[in-house]
Amino acid sequence: MAMQDTAAVLTFSLDIAAQMLRCGGDVHRVEQTVDFINRAYGSDSVEVFSVNSMVMATTRRGDETRTQTRRVLSYTTDLNRLEDLNSLSRRVCAETPPVEQAKQELQSLAASGPLDRPLKFLGYVLGAPSFCAFFGGSPADCAVCCLIAVLLYLCDRWILPHFPNKLIYTILTAAGMGLLAAAASHAGLVPHAD
Repeated sequence: MAMQDTAAVLTFSLDIAAQMLRCGGDVHRVEQTVDFINRAYGSDSVEVFSVNSMVMATTRRGDETRTQTRRVLSYTTDLNRLEDLNSLSRRVCAETPPVEQAKQELQSLAASGPLDRPLKFLGYVLGAPSFCAFFGGSPADCAVCCLIAVLLYLCDRWILPHFPNKLIYTILTAAGMGLLAAAASHAGLVPHAD
C-alpha cells in the first residue's frame, strides 16, 4: 500500500462519518468507522469523539498529529444510504484505494439523493393508519389518522429542515397531532381520540 496523506485520510473519514450521522448512524458505529479507516491507512493512534451533531478525531502517524472536526446540523433516518456508507467504509478498509478514489465514491453516494419523496410520502400515508388499525382503530380513525400523517409529512418536508431544535420540533408536532386527533373526536368524526 502506498503511503497516503494523513490529513487527506482524516478528511475522508470525517466526511463519511458526518454523512453517517446525517442519515441516523449510531454514534459508536461512526466512531468505529473513523478509527478503522485511519488505522487501515497507517495511523498509529486514532482518538474519536462523536455525538449526534458532531464528530471530532485526532490521528497520529509517527511525529505527525492531525485533528479535524465536522459539525452536523441536520439529520434524518435513511437506512439505505447508511448501509451504502457502511459498505463503502468496509471496502475502503479492506482495499485501501487511493484517498481521491474513495472521495469520488463518497461524492457519488452523496449525489444519489435521499429516499424518493413519493416513497417517503407513501410511508407516512400507509404507516400511520396501519398502526392505528393495529391498535384497534376503526376505519374512520384510520382515515383521520391518514390525514394527520399527510400534515406531518408536510411539516417534516417544509418546516423540519429549518427548525433549530429537533427535540422541540418533535414535541410540538406530537402535541399538534394529538390535538388534531382530539379535535376530530370532539367533532364526532371518529369514535376514538387515542
